[in-house]
Amino acid sequence: MFRNKIVPRFIEEIVRNKCKTSFDLTPSSMKDYPEPDINKKYLLYFHVPFCESFCSFCSFFKTKYNPQTVKEYFTSLRIDIKKAHDKGYQFQGVYIGGGTPTLATDEVALTIDLLKDLFNIKEVSCEANPNISDVTIKTLKNRVDRLSIGVQSFEESLLIKSNRLEKYGKPEEMFDNISKAIDNFRIVSVDMIFNFYDQTKEILINDLRTLIDLSPDQIAYYPLMYSKYSSIKNGYGGYSKKNEFSFFEIIMNELNHDYKQAGSWSFTKKGEKFFDEYVINHDEYLGLGAGAFSYLNHTLYANTFNMKEYIANAKNGISTIKLQKSYGEKDQLNYRLMLKLFADEFNPKDFKRDYGENSIKKIAKEIAFFKLVNAFKSNSYSLNKYGKYYAMVMMEEFYIEMNELRAKLQK
Repeated sequence: MFRNKIVPRFIEEIVRNKCKTSFDLTPSSMKDYPEPDINKKYLLYFHVPFCESFCSFCSFFKTKYNPQTVKEYFTSLRIDIKKAHDKGYQFQGVYIGGGTPTLATDEVALTIDLLKDLFNIKEVSCEANPNISDVTIKTLKNRVDRLSIGVQSFEESLLIKSNRLEKYGKPEEMFDNISKAIDNFRIVSVDMIFNFYDQTKEILINDLRTLIDLSPDQIAYYPLMYSKYSSIKNGYGGYSKKNEFSFFEIIMNELNHDYKQAGSWSFTKKGEKFFDEYVINHDEYLGLGAGAFSYLNHTLYANTFNMKEYIANAKNGISTIKLQKSYGEKDQLNYRLMLKLFADEFNPKDFKRDYGENSIKKIAKEIAFFKLVNAFKSNSYSLNKYGKYYAMVMMEEFYIEMNELRAKLQK
């Protein structure tokens, strides 16, 4: 009870309270994106907010697909990309999120081509839905290195409740589409969700067995994240955390035979670690597009969540940044500690090297707490199963609060 109930709820409360102030952004007076450090190589995130219909669990900025708006949006986005290049930004990696980027395959392809002309891009990741077509696969296969496909579940009853069955097809159709993608992309990651309100152990295990048969390169298995602004309770009949740890344990036990756990909810068959959470491997990133966030020079920036405003501002060279929040050293160190624990990569020696000689002293209480609750394996800083769960709970609560912020900014 203490390790899988009391400790996680305590962690939730701490992170929730901290995020209330951390995500209290104020209006920005920025006239343009911040100047880059020419010695740094950043990650570029660009947001494609178009959807056929909206999923109840998603709080990202989204709007209904409209061909004319899509064309105008991508024209503005490419103007923004050229501006980032002219300012001196260097990008090694690109993450294309949404929304559903593959609804605008041709525009995404044109944008990737521009990025590869302007920057020394080494990896492109792109999100997709499981009804990905042969045309989309052909268009993106030599442009995208890693395709992340949002499945959520292969259980029909859950697909019906999330309004995904009619959109993306029956489980066997999704399986066939993803199999074709696996044959055509260097890396395919499948995104799943666990802890739906009426999800049973049997449903979870069936999903896991289907995944193992499918054998994607990577799997991200997220807990269902509740936001008071979402329609999760209405869609699924409720929300509860009573099975979260036991389901998390089942996922680890089932997947660790064929996959390496690269983070609390990340699993990979490859030798390299990967993360859907691009913030793990990138201290700083620039976000372009309506509803995108940037983290640069210890400051979080939020772009406008208004489609018309973004299109007009980008075309006219006006800043699309609307809000910002700068963070002190302790906040930065806590943030990096959370990410290192989530990735099961915390090492005091490396942390000191990366963040300063006194950095460990400044987070001594946080480390002591994880030792007190026996989160680490004996004589190491590697997390045991409870530690991995605690790290997942921290990241989960962090993203829940981010979702709350996104939802507020869309109102």
